[in-house]
Amino acid sequence: SDVCSSDLAVNTRSSLNIRTGDVNSDGKVTDADGEYVSQMIVGLVVPTPLERDAADVNGDGAIDILDATAILQYAAGSLTNW
Repeated sequence: SDVCSSDLAVNTRSSLNIRTGDVNSDGKVTDADGEYVSQMIVGLVVPTPLERDAADVNGDGAIDILDATAILQYAAGSLTNW
């Protein structure tokens, strides 16, 4: 299920206009973003610097299962902010 930015509070990193959680830069945080982060974690894809910034939703400097889980929860509507 797609989540629009008007539905939930979404952080934007203004210096680079990076929308937290919107890893594929389609303007929405969806399960596709969570799946992409999962692929990053296991090494199936190599993220760009912008994708890494968008994927690190908890801001700890690492892309891990916590980020993927949070993005999937956000996309499902069970998490409303980072």
